[in-house]
Amino acid sequence: MRQAAGVRVLLCLVLLAAAGLAWAAEYHLATGDKIMVTVLRHDELTRPYTVPPDGALDFPRVGRTVVAGKTTAEITTLLTTELGTFIRDPEVTVALLDMHARTAYALGAVAKPGQYPLSDGARITELLAAAGDLAGDRPHLTANLIRGATTLPVDLAAVLAGTNPAANLPLQEGDLLWVQEPLKLTILVSGYVKNPGMMKLNPGCTLLDALAQAGELSDRPERVRISLQRGAVRSPVKWGDHIPLQDGDLILVEREAIARVFVNGHVKNPGAYDLPDGGGVLEALALAGGVLATPALGQVTIQHSDGKVERVNLAPALLDGKLSENPKLLPGDLVIVPESNAHIAVLGFVRNPGKYPLNEAKPMSVVDAISMAGGKDQRGNLAQVRIIRVTNGKAKPIPVNVKNLLDNKGDAKANQPLQDGDVVYIPEYRTPDWDRIIRNVSLLGFLTTI
Repeated sequence: MRQAAGVRVLLCLVLLAAAGLAWAAEYHLATGDKIMVTVLRHDELTRPYTVPPDGALDFPRVGRTVVAGKTTAEITTLLTTELGTFIRDPEVTVALLDMHARTAYALGAVAKPGQYPLSDGARITELLAAAGDLAGDRPHLTANLIRGATTLPVDLAAVLAGTNPAANLPLQEGDLLWVQEPLKLTILVSGYVKNPGMMKLNPGCTLLDALAQAGELSDRPERVRISLQRGAVRSPVKWGDHIPLQDGDLILVEREAIARVFVNGHVKNPGAYDLPDGGGVLEALALAGGVLATPALGQVTIQHSDGKVERVNLAPALLDGKLSENPKLLPGDLVIVPESNAHIAVLGFVRNPGKYPLNEAKPMSVVDAISMAGGKDQRGNLAQVRIIRVTNGKAKPIPVNVKNLLDNKGDAKANQPLQDGDVVYIPEYRTPDWDRIIRNVSLLGFLTTI
């Protein structure tokens, strides 16, 4: 029985040795490995070798030969072929004496950065598994495989998904897998937000992203003033703006001062309104829905809370965009917009002669006035239209060739806006007597300012 047990042990040792020889035959040499080259009957060619960093060995009579990446069987065949030129039927044996432990590095955004041993045929996924997988913001990670002086880009998404086997590169001794997180932007959000303070955001983030991470606003968006300070420049911004941010940007969310003012008169929605700090009469009118059809823009009154009364002319601001004519309001101020009694008259040979209201908020031209009166009748002469305007107590006829204007032949500036009290007169085709016409128009009460 003891003899049978000894036979079994010996058989196991033989099988293990055979398995080891089979494994060694398939092993590819790497830097630091030691091999023994034996050439029978040629002691001068028999010696041990250590694979240098460049992977090439100098064999006598053969010369410099790359052995890294080759098996011992491949090297045996190569040396036998090369030495056959000098030796008849050389008997060459290449044996693996010592296998240097191959290692690679995983650094950067991995769970356990460091140096890890490589198994034969190891790839990027095995190295990542040894390093405890990725760390950080996975969708934004990038990776490179550094091999000596060469940097190989790694399609990390394809490696992780397994969709492209070629992306899962095989590793070599000394490889360095460098996993990088994108450089974060340092942004400061200060003021009326839920979580003010410094934050790290990905490149390409916007103002809206920063405010979302800072939490909800402490007040309604229309009650705060948001500004973006970049260096020494501060710019106003709006809630919801998708402005790309830069490193070091400062977002200020400040409470907007509110002034309760009152608007009355010829406006769509009279009442009390909360006006942002620094707002003026125009902003107050906008909150009230704007003016009605016939406001007296030149006679707007501001009754200040301190008892002072101010008369302002809003026509330049509303008609010409001159925002300098926009008085600022204080808490308690009352804005009164009276209704305008301004009018013009269209007389002579038109279909509907008479008086018409003049909207100060919307300029009316000579052509507009004639159109409002239904246009000329059959005898009306548009080539000799006159605007009868009273200046310094005297009526003066201003010629306007409406026919040329309608035919796009005249000067467009001639189609001038009308003023309160103007009379547009369309004569008949015979030569008009303007002195008589002006006298009759005055007698009819259309030139009351004379």
